[in-house]
Amino acid sequence: MNGEELAILINALALSSAKCLSIDDLNILVAVFTQLADTYATISVIRSIEESKTAAQSERNETSQTEEDIIALETT
Repeated sequence: MNGEELAILINALALSSAKCLSIDDLNILVAVFTQLADTYATISVIRSIEESKTAAQSERNETSQTEEDIIALETT
């Protein structure tokens, strides 16, 4: 499923389900899904930062190992 198909599916779901909901129920769902989306965004940011730190540390480790290999070759 591509982005356009997903957007169409979400719109169709929202339109069809909204017909069956009172304004109060609709407002509650808006609040719930807003909070859910905000929480997902927070989790995504934290994971992204952690992955960036892990990748940077891995790169530093590889660079350090390469430098040690060069020094070892030069001393032999």
